[in-house]
Amino acid sequence: MKKIFPAILLAGALLGGCSLLDKIPAESIRIEGQEYRTGFYENLYPANLSFTGKEYEVEGILYHQVESENFNMVQCDLGTVTTGTVYCEADQWEEAKAYYAEGENYRYFSEIGGGRTDRESETKTLETVDIQKFNALLAFAGENVYEPFRSNSNGQEVIMESPDPHKSPRVDFYKESKDGYFISDRAYHFYVVNEKLYFLRYFDRKEDTMHAVQVPGEIAGYFLELYRERLVKSE
Repeated sequence: MKKIFPAILLAGALLGGCSLLDKIPAESIRIEGQEYRTGFYENLYPANLSFTGKEYEVEGILYHQVESENFNMVQCDLGTVTTGTVYCEADQWEEAKAYYAEGENYRYFSEIGGGRTDRESETKTLETVDIQKFNALLAFAGENVYEPFRSNSNGQEVIMESPDPHKSPRVDFYKESKDGYFISDRAYHFYVVNEKLYFLRYFDRKEDTMHAVQVPGEIAGYFLELYRERLVKSE
């Protein structure tokens, strides 16, 4: 059974002057005497969850049983993202953590041309990819995300003219677990400018400039080759 996340519940919380996203979910809960823990999917995000239709209420919070052949999981709508927080039965927690940490349990994708209004973007499955370098690229992006109240202390940020989307289309790289339930951050955007790969921090629309960080070394070399040989060449 597929489930659309409870928009009514979210709307009700917002109208009531607070948001479910503002509430911090518990690290562990107990349902019918069984402990469940979150945190097993690291920095991924829940996505495309299916539910059995069975629900549990714990301290006023509703938990939905996830339909899964691998693990006993439940989801609630609390958390920092609209897809909420997922918990795994404590007895299976280590196994689940190991499963979602294993690179072979993911599909890898690139999206070319996102953010444009004059044409649709194109998503391609990367059938063969260096998983270690892919994860290193995502980790680099996570370390360099723009945070308005944190200074760019590493001094690596560069400012350049915003790239022409026709000549330098936006490139996104992301992965999704093979069960479809967890996905990496879709807000990581990259641009190839003058044969260099940059991670976008933000656009200054007033100045028409891009604030970015150059991806270093072997990681950049690998994805630049991937971009030239397997992505833009086939368009």
